[in-house]
Amino acid sequence: MAFKLAHILSTSGLQPAPLVPWPVRPELIVKDGTDSQASGLDGGEPDGMAAQTARRTRAGQFKIADALTLDRLSEVALSGSLDQVLISPDAALSHLPVTDLTSDDARRVGQGIDLQIEEASASPWANGQAVRLRNTDGRLIAVGIYDEGRRTVHPQVVIVNT
Repeated sequence: MAFKLAHILSTSGLQPAPLVPWPVRPELIVKDGTDSQASGLDGGEPDGMAAQTARRTRAGQFKIADALTLDRLSEVALSGSLDQVLISPDAALSHLPVTDLTSDDARRVGQGIDLQIEEASASPWANGQAVRLRNTDGRLIAVGIYDEGRRTVHPQVVIVNT
């Protein structure tokens, strides 16, 4: 590509502008699941331009600064202190709204049965909203999807069978 550009410039009589190093490394914020190649950050030359290499610094609410190295994780595991560094599924999904279930509701959700929602408790939820479903002990047992028309939460992912 650079050869083609140099050839075009030399035959047109135009002189290329001098290259000036760019000391700024741009930050690209992408949605979950974005492919680095599709975003032009695979190290190749998409669309005739040199690409930057990408380094993931966070995924959602999880930041690289909070990560443990594998060596540190091994140390923590050997010391029997994993519970001090592991993040519970409920905490990992804390950005989602939550519904605390009765024992009967938790049993039904554990079996994949839709949960009927009172209108008042679901008023801020949008149709299709993911909702955390917790048992009487406050443990996350499922993540469901709110159906506004039926006023139900369908257990999409059941974590434990109660």
